[in-house]
Amino acid sequence: WSPTINFPGVGEYDGTLILNPGTECGDTAYIHVNIFPSIEADFTFDYDTCVAGPVLFTDLSTTGSCCLTDWNWEFGDGDYSNTQNPSHIYMDPGDIPVRLSVRDTNQCSDVIIKSIKYFPVPALIVISPNSFFGCEPADIFFNNLSFPIDTTYDIVWDFGDGAQGFDISPWHTYNIPGIYTVDVSITSPIGCEISDS
Repeated sequence: WSPTINFPGVGEYDGTLILNPGTECGDTAYIHVNIFPSIEADFTFDYDTCVAGPVLFTDLSTTGSCCLTDWNWEFGDGDYSNTQNPSHIYMDPGDIPVRLSVRDTNQCSDVIIKSIKYFPVPALIVISPNSFFGCEPADIFFNNLSFPIDTTYDIVWDFGDGAQGFDISPWHTYNIPGIYTVDVSITSPIGCEISDS
């Protein structure tokens, strides 16, 4: 009554469904089935694993029909693109799943998900203290605006007065008047380093 048919391959097939043959209540339906060539989604990506910058995505998808027509990229951080070979800048590090969905002229589609291990150090260290001067004891907040970093990174602050800190954006209290040079170094989980004063 509801058969499953395994067609031998790409092509056009004609079928007939006959109900109650030879009776007054008999009827015939003619069925046309078109089996299109397969489509396969695939891509590669390239980026500097040590210094933050754009990730370049290259579409390697294939179809046995004429042409691919649509690309839908989901970069794993809430952003997306519909171009064939996009580039993307990540603000946060991590093991990021990237999804590519492709469609061809026959409306056949396929999806692939690949993971990017994105753990570079920031290309530039950007620190914004809440103040550059104060009366002792001076509580200074060092807002670390560098990206990409998170708690998996080793961050070492030298506040210039013999004290150190290890938070991404630390507070520090200066108890002795003076002019201090603050050094910060950032090491990614894969061992890349950057430092600045």
